[in-house]
Amino acid sequence: MKNSIGILLVFLTPIFSFPQNELSVERDNISEIERWKGIRKRLEIAVNKGDITKEEADKRYQNYRAHVSGKKIEHKDLVLENHFLKLGVNDISEIKNNLLDQEILVAQLDSVLGGLLRLIYQFKTDSELAQINPRLQNYFRDRIGLTHIQINYLITLARVIASGSYPY
Repeated sequence: MKNSIGILLVFLTPIFSFPQNELSVERDNISEIERWKGIRKRLEIAVNKGDITKEEADKRYQNYRAHVSGKKIEHKDLVLENHFLKLGVNDISEIKNNLLDQEILVAQLDSVLGGLLRLIYQFKTDSELAQINPRLQNYFRDRIGLTHIQINYLITLARVIASGSYPY
C-alpha cells in the first residue's frame, strides 16, 4: 500500500507542478513588461527635463536589455544591424525600444527582428500586398507567441520601413 502511494505521488507530482511553472513564467513576463514601462517612463521624463541626454537614455535602455537577458552587455547581431542599415534604419535600438513598448519580450527581440526583415523585403517587392505570407504569420503567432495586435504593429512598421519613411 505504501509503495503504491509513493508511485502515485511520483507520477502525479509533475502534473500538479506544471501549472505553477506556467504561471511563474507568465508572472515573470508581466513583471518584465511592467519593469520596462517604468524604466521607459522614468528615462523619458529625465530626457524631457534635461537631466540626461537622449544618448544616455539609449545607453540605459541597452543596459536594461542586457540585464534582462542575463548579460553584462547587450548582444549585437551585426548581420541583422547591417540589413537594417541597408534599409535606412540607422538605429536598431530605437526599433527594439518600440518593440518593447508593444510588450514584446527581450528574449523575443532577435526572432522578431529577423521576421520583421522578411516582412520588410516582402513589402519592398510588392508594396500593394494586402496580406502577409501565411507562413510568416504562423511564425510570428505560433513560434514566437505574438498577439494579433503585436503582429499588426509589425506589419505597419514593415510597411513604413519598406517605403523609406522610417523614422516617422
